[in-house]
Amino acid sequence: MASRTRTGLLAAALVIAAHAAMLAAQSPKISAGDQLKIVVVNIDIGATEFIVDGDGTINYPYLGKIKVAGMTSTELAAKVGTDLVAEKVLTRAPQIMIDLKQLESKSVTVAGAVVKGGSYPFAGETTVFATLLQAGGAASNAGDELVITRRAQTPGGERETVTVSRRDIESGEANLPMRDGDHLFVPKAEQVYISGFVTAPGAVSVEKDMTLTKVLALVGGVTELGASNRIQVTRGGKRVDEKLTKEINKFIVLPGDVIYVPKRKM
Repeated sequence: MASRTRTGLLAAALVIAAHAAMLAAQSPKISAGDQLKIVVVNIDIGATEFIVDGDGTINYPYLGKIKVAGMTSTELAAKVGTDLVAEKVLTRAPQIMIDLKQLESKSVTVAGAVVKGGSYPFAGETTVFATLLQAGGAASNAGDELVITRRAQTPGGERETVTVSRRDIESGEANLPMRDGDHLFVPKAEQVYISGFVTAPGAVSVEKDMTLTKVLALVGGVTELGASNRIQVTRGGKRVDEKLTKEINKFIVLPGDVIYVPKRKM
């Protein structure tokens, strides 16, 4: 059991390290509340300092309201230069320098099966995975499901609940943005208990549609003295039909099942 735990923690650490490197390499994107200093080199356009409004815009000289949220500094510099030429304010694209200052004025909360729950401030934009990183990652007893609760977008509206697979988030197959005030909850994994003639008896975390074969693999398999054709499963205090449990590659275990592998008849 200890060996499986160490292996799982090592795998989780490698995933976290890989994603941390990926996130560090990405340019920050502008979001509401950010402070911008936009300087057109050697040309006086007017105002140079801006705070991004709640709708993600700034009011730029000669161009009026422009949407900047979701852009990087490089992208915004290119847009401002192009627009100034398009509006005939300038005759050719200028060199533009942008200083982006992002303040940790927003926060999300994390609870459940994580290394360290609590409230985490962030600046600019953040994601579900980045939030998990701040909380130290999922705990060893975490389930696959992540539940994100968001406050109502309009006064008097209903809170929104989003459920996503933790494995999809950690593998990079999916990710979601986290908003200011969001609550991320990581439920504990459901478990079954297995005893008898197996390599490492004990509690095992199970996922949806997990077969008896997979559960046996998680505890190191049946020992040489174990009888894999006479496995006993107790569910809700009652024994499950023995005929069903013989098809271990098809039998689906459920949370709370108690599994016993008896000794092989000699």
